Amino acid sequence: MLRIVVGRGETDPRCVTPRVASVGPRMIFAEVMARGTASEEEVHAIVDEVLLPLMAPRK
Repeated sequence: MLRIVVGRGETDPRCVTPRVASVGPRMIFAEVMARGTASEEEVHAIVDEVLLPLMAPRK
């Protein structure tokens, strides 16, 4: 997924580091551990509210 965002020119590839790439899966894992599941809405929120801002081009 992150390669797609880079390929479309939506972010600078330098913003997609291993640490940034690990954030989404870790948050989903934490959600599953806390609630027993991660809804589709929760996954979308993690992408929209956390991953995309982390990958926003820096000035």
